[in-house]
Amino acid sequence: MWNTFHELMKQSIYCPRPNRTCSGDYSSLYYGDTPAIVSFISCSLSLLGSLITVLPYLLWKDTRTGIRRIITFLAVADFFTAASYIMGNINFYIYKHNSKTAGINTACNYFDQICEVQSYISSWASYSSFWWTSILALYLYWTVVKGDIKKGERYFPLYHVLSWGSPMLAMVPLLVTNSLGYSYVAAAGWCFIRGSRFDSSLQYAQLDFEDIVKILAGGKAFEIGTYAWVLLMYGAIHCNIRKKKKDQTPTSINGGVSVLLRQIQKKLYFIPAAFIILRMWGTIQFIVSIFVFNFRKVNQDGCIEKGYRDLYFSLAILQCIGDGAQGWVNCILYIFWSPKIRQRLILNPLSNCCYHVATQILPTTSRHSSALSPVNSPSPKSVFVSVQHVGEEDGGPKENRGGVEGEQEGTSALLQTFSREEDEERVPLIASEKT
Repeated sequence: MWNTFHELMKQSIYCPRPNRTCSGDYSSLYYGDTPAIVSFISCSLSLLGSLITVLPYLLWKDTRTGIRRIITFLAVADFFTAASYIMGNINFYIYKHNSKTAGINTACNYFDQICEVQSYISSWASYSSFWWTSILALYLYWTVVKGDIKKGERYFPLYHVLSWGSPMLAMVPLLVTNSLGYSYVAAAGWCFIRGSRFDSSLQYAQLDFEDIVKILAGGKAFEIGTYAWVLLMYGAIHCNIRKKKKDQTPTSINGGVSVLLRQIQKKLYFIPAAFIILRMWGTIQFIVSIFVFNFRKVNQDGCIEKGYRDLYFSLAILQCIGDGAQGWVNCILYIFWSPKIRQRLILNPLSNCCYHVATQILPTTSRHSSALSPVNSPSPKSVFVSVQHVGEEDGGPKENRGGVEGEQEGTSALLQTFSREEDEERVPLIASEKT
């Protein structure tokens, strides 16, 4: 057991310090409870959103297409990311309570142990989420641009190795070198990469070259690379769609494909935009930190200039919202904006529930209107149009086709997840007109 805070620092343990005294034009970097509260709300929504996103894959076999599988595994990664951040929020409040009752030494020791575990889990889950986001972009590129659905399917074992296994290995060096821990600089009050200088009065206000390398290795470099990859892949998809629309002919086949492509193009704008807007705040904070701490915007008491403190606080709030929001934002993109998934997962159960409640309250009226029962009404079509079934309807083989057929099949596959209800219903008609 260590007795003083200085001894705790020598043991490479650090905890939040709300009692740093600052004066004049300088302010403490302590954010208070606001980031933790904002993070808890956003991450709780993501837990719920991730579970909802997984449901279609678990409930209906006809939804288990390649794109939906990737979206499902992305939701699993987002679930663990949100759960780890909630773990950090709870650890923060336990530390605040224990520091008042058991003393800062005991509280800090317990806090640091949990902090290291949370840092590893959140870094691994974020790494995995970046992988699945990149894989989704590549899969859509193969489907739309190359018209090669089978190519994306055959690499699923490799996807799992890269997405789940490589992040574990990437975090091992940071774990064994005791680099995971609490830092104001590294993240918005979460546990990530601890500072390397513990013998200075600026324990949490340091960001030297070693810290920068550790932060980049902990996932920041891969995150920035994912931004570039997503922009590249979706940019290529948009260019390909524009080319297809320019090259269309008056035939009914290409005319139908053109209508579908316009709808696809609109929805594909939201995927990279949502990812980058949500995740960029932590990257901006990291870049600002390099400037602030290398140009000595902190004084010898570890206090930062008030203008930069306000900037840090704003970025911290935005990061707390964005980093924990991927689960519920992806739920909106892939569930609530998919009309037939929304119909099957939400509207139909609500309709059935309301009908059964009505039969209990108004049994006589319900008997006369039994013909309108959801049970007797035709069930909605599946949200997905299986690419394999499209191939079988015209007697063609399931393997990849070239030319117009390959492009149409790629378009049909993309519509399984992202297209509007009326566009999905056109896919069998287009497929039946193939020559």
